[in-house]
Amino acid sequence: VQPASISGGPVAALLLRISLALLAGLVIAVVVGVVAARRITRPLRRVAEAAERLGAGDRNVSLPVDGPAEVVGIAEAINVLARELSASESRQRDFLLSVSHELRTPLTAIRGYAEALADGVVTDAARTGVVIGEESARLDRLVTDLLDLARLRADTFRVTNAPVDLVHLIQDAGHVWAD
Repeated sequence: VQPASISGGPVAALLLRISLALLAGLVIAVVVGVVAARRITRPLRRVAEAAERLGAGDRNVSLPVDGPAEVVGIAEAINVLARELSASESRQRDFLLSVSHELRTPLTAIRGYAEALADGVVTDAARTGVVIGEESARLDRLVTDLLDLARLRADTFRVTNAPVDLVHLIQDAGHVWAD
């Protein structure tokens, strides 16, 4: 048993040292925690930014594939998504260009015959009516095919090969464009 005045000094010094050690440990733990959290979340922030860029329409997104295994998996998935979106939009543009060309051809023929009729250039109205009817039927088939495709919501579609009489096809085109 010692008097409090004798033992208080070493106990207070011990408590001060323990408090300083705890405080130093806490500061070190906070610093290590912040550094580790930033290192772990940096790849996730890159993935989030890439997803936002994809959502905004940028298809040139490419993420580095590094970090923890889970982040690598997400980065690879985002890279694949960006490539597939770019390819899909390219197919869509090509398809729209093709469709617009296919729709213009019969429209041009119909417009040309309508102008020829209006100007009195075409004298065989019956033959002109047949051509206009065939071209409008062709337009109707194209529009019906487009509507069927839209209902299927398919990004690819199957083309069925069928025999075509090229002589008859060329003769029909010649009749349409002869005047």
